[in-house]
Amino acid sequence: MASPDYSDGCMIALYPPQQLAEDLAVPDGLDSADMHVTVAYLGDTADVDRDKLLAAAQALAARKPAEAVISGHARFTGGKQDVIVALVDSPDLEDLRGDVLAALDERDVALPREHGYTPHLTITYIDRDAPSPVERLDSRPVAFSAVSAVYGTERTNFPFLAAETAPARTATENATIRLGNPQGVWRPIYTRRQALHATADHTILTAWEKDAAGLDLADAVAAWHQAIGENRQPADQHRRDTAAAAVLAVLTARSWKRTRDALAATAQHAHRAGWDAGHHLTTHHRDDDTSYATSAYSVGARDMSDHNAAGTATAALTAALAATARRAGRTMATSSSPQTDSEDTVDAGDDLLLSADVTVSAAYGAGLLAAYLNAGVSAVEWITAGDERVCDACLANEAGNPYSLYGAPRLPAHPRCRCVLAPV
Repeated sequence: MASPDYSDGCMIALYPPQQLAEDLAVPDGLDSADMHVTVAYLGDTADVDRDKLLAAAQALAARKPAEAVISGHARFTGGKQDVIVALVDSPDLEDLRGDVLAALDERDVALPREHGYTPHLTITYIDRDAPSPVERLDSRPVAFSAVSAVYGTERTNFPFLAAETAPARTATENATIRLGNPQGVWRPIYTRRQALHATADHTILTAWEKDAAGLDLADAVAAWHQAIGENRQPADQHRRDTAAAAVLAVLTARSWKRTRDALAATAQHAHRAGWDAGHHLTTHHRDDDTSYATSAYSVGARDMSDHNAAGTATAALTAALAATARRAGRTMATSSSPQTDSEDTVDAGDDLLLSADVTVSAAYGAGLLAAYLNAGVSAVEWITAGDERVCDACLANEAGNPYSLYGAPRLPAHPRCRCVLAPV
């Protein structure tokens, strides 16, 4: 029996790794590429603003990959067709679901109706009197590397934080550089670049955890309660904004010196790494996959000045604190344990890592351009890099090649962008 037509529908969903989807596929069932776990179904495209849907999904990507367990299967009845599903069990999905609803509510995107939520992955639709094609489904783990916004037949994936090397499907076209298996000159460059980001994450998060030690949001909770008075009904935008402002006041009162210093040092390190990569690209053929070392320089400065590094760190930290306050404010406004849960949200440092990722990529890109200036390069090209596929913005940048050295789009195009500028 044919599956229902949802080609005009909208949702935020998680798509499993392709191998798992293929293992779950049955004859006449859903195509493995279409299997997903719906996090929030929003109704028809006519009733949903596409840009708001994409913005909500992108905001949700600032988190670690969602881990779950396929815990068996079930048969959903009561409709025109019965539905055979794989049951998905995970506290991560419960947390993600809450963040999804908050992100949609912030953008005035309403769910068409309220109903219970049972995480599942649909395998097939069958007639009500037909036998199930699935007799047994053993438990197995699954990790979701991206959150997806589906608008009709269009699907846009936003990789989760720290998921750059996990299998992911994004946008519409293949990346020129495959991060899982870069070739030629890109192999040593991306080996170093991925290590750069991993080291930066560890260094900056360690500093954040030390700076956040002993953080007490009791005053923020008290200020929030005073601001909203007795209006403590289910969260609305005013309550979330008030909570976020109370959290931000506490966060900005701290010095965050270790974090600021770590961001500055990481930006300088990334600038040097970008310069070294740029020098290698100007002196080696693109089929050459040999490693490289630091090199002499003259015109284009290899090092970022302490002054610029300090400014970069301040900008990154300011953005991270504001985003963290918004996230913790949402938690405070919806939790039965507002102080503990909002403190845990701050401790996690998810928004800091997102801000740090942008900072590292921007400094790396500046280092590349400095190396090209040193080598007398006059034109560059944007080369897409990703796990199989890349986003529309990066594809557009690549389609606009070539660029003058000073007219090229600046890296990164978006958080966790791993594209690169190369000499023509």
